[in-house]
Amino acid sequence: MEGWIGRFTKEFLKRSGEHLIEVGITGSGKTQGLYWILEGLIHHSKDTIVWFDSGKSSEILTLSTMKELNLLIPEGLDVEIESEREIDVSKTYIGDLNEIWMRLDENRINVITIWSFILDPVIFTEVVAKIFTSLIRYAHEYRIKTPLTIFYDEFHTVAPARGHGLSEKHYRYGSVVQLNIERLRSLKIRFVATTQGWTKIKKGVRDCFNWIICRRGASFSSDQPKLQRFNPLFEKLKTDECIIVYPTKLFSDIIKLPRYDDGESLGRVRYKGVFEHSLLEEESLNGVKSRG
Repeated sequence: MEGWIGRFTKEFLKRSGEHLIEVGITGSGKTQGLYWILEGLIHHSKDTIVWFDSGKSSEILTLSTMKELNLLIPEGLDVEIESEREIDVSKTYIGDLNEIWMRLDENRINVITIWSFILDPVIFTEVVAKIFTSLIRYAHEYRIKTPLTIFYDEFHTVAPARGHGLSEKHYRYGSVVQLNIERLRSLKIRFVATTQGWTKIKKGVRDCFNWIICRRGASFSSDQPKLQRFNPLFEKLKTDECIIVYPTKLFSDIIKLPRYDDGESLGRVRYKGVFEHSLLEEESLNGVKSRG
């Protein structure tokens, strides 16, 4: 197992611009896998880290055990952290979502806290489009400091396959990601993502993930014939086990991953406010400010 992890460290963690996706059913340990990769990047790379907060299980508190945090929060909303532990966290309030990528702190884990404030699927689609089109634009203009690694749970919400989007507009926005995801890789911007289902992600996008980590219940279609043959094996993996699939489609042995504390065991995170459509309309009138 150490040999497989050593190779993963050398060929992925220490090499910028390699997209990776974890595939597995709900409850298969995918978030724990993200923590493991994040810890590895902290120790073995100089990447600036961005983590999209899903709001599940107070994951911000788990992140805080690894490194100092910079919370990026839409102006007018807030995040409150309750914990008996002393946590080093700064807050950056964003008035214009286009500017998120300009407010990253390379010395901290940058946590984009926005999804827990959104209740309306129409607003969700528009925010996804705005954040990722600005990422692509600023990357093309070389305005983003790289190397950069972006952690995103449930990536099918960014580039859904036909029939898995919230709307036709949501599906079309995924085409923008498809057009640019390889360009981002060449600019040393990579995604470390998860999905509940391989085919939930737009095909042109999922094909760009050269690295795959299989968790329990991972199921592959005929566009990945070698992986498809091993669907029964993936079905039997335990929640602390994974199989790494290298870009050459070489499989690792079953790897047992460490267990990280659940954030809720460390305290509680509260999200105050709701992201309304008016914030999208007015954001261009607002400034950007930071405070600790």
